[in-house]
Amino acid sequence: MLARCIERGVQVHNPARAVSTTKDSESGVISEVVIEDTKAHTRRSLPCTNIVFAAGPWTPRAFSSLFPLSKAHIPVLSLSGYSLVFRSPRHTLSQEQEVYGGKSHAVFTTHPQSCGFSPEVFSRTNAEIYLAGLNGLDIPLPEVATDAHSLMTKDKLARVREAARILMGRPQDGLEGENIDDLEVVREALCFRPYIESGLPIVTRLQDSITGTAGRVSGGLFMATGHGPWGISLSLGTGKVMAEMISGMEPSADVSRLGLAADLARSKL
Repeated sequence: MLARCIERGVQVHNPARAVSTTKDSESGVISEVVIEDTKAHTRRSLPCTNIVFAAGPWTPRAFSSLFPLSKAHIPVLSLSGYSLVFRSPRHTLSQEQEVYGGKSHAVFTTHPQSCGFSPEVFSRTNAEIYLAGLNGLDIPLPEVATDAHSLMTKDKLARVREAARILMGRPQDGLEGENIDDLEVVREALCFRPYIESGLPIVTRLQDSITGTAGRVSGGLFMATGHGPWGISLSLGTGKVMAEMISGMEPSADVSRLGLAADLARSKL
């Protein structure tokens, strides 16, 4: 997907962060965003007509860095989640291609209760299996996503691995005995998702009064965040709606209840 975006003219600045904005001296409309290369520590200005905040759980930080004087509260929390990608001798590449015909499968379960969370299991390409479900709000959000690896703990990784063994390990002969861990671990991970207590994401054009920028009929500042653990599933639809809003078109979906003002009003109830 990234390659296709670049083919269509998208310019990626990485590693970089947005540090400030510049307004047009006459109209008061934002005309540039200043970004900093976090390796070279150099800055450059990028002309812009629209800014989209879609930084997941880092969205509040990104918003505050660009608009430090704004009193708006972005009600996005950080939902951490451990996951495990593995392969099983009982789910081979030939089975994936010949038996399942490229179809994917998902399992949502409360078993085993001894693991203390509700595992979610998904089949992936290349005969890989993804297991997750150990989530929490107690891990501090790191400065950047790549710092997450240093926050992983052995005990929580072991809980995820144990759930995988019980659910997908090799059964012993007969009905007695625990499953044997013969799984090949491909990757262990800790990720952070944008979580909003209301359960509704923010997909909106920000009101000019929130940031103190000059008003205009269309364009300006937009925000798309707060999808919780379903960001991947909802990404394409959200992207389509955001593109329509930025272009001044009628959105394909009704997102009137997903505005920041509406979310702030709900938080006061």
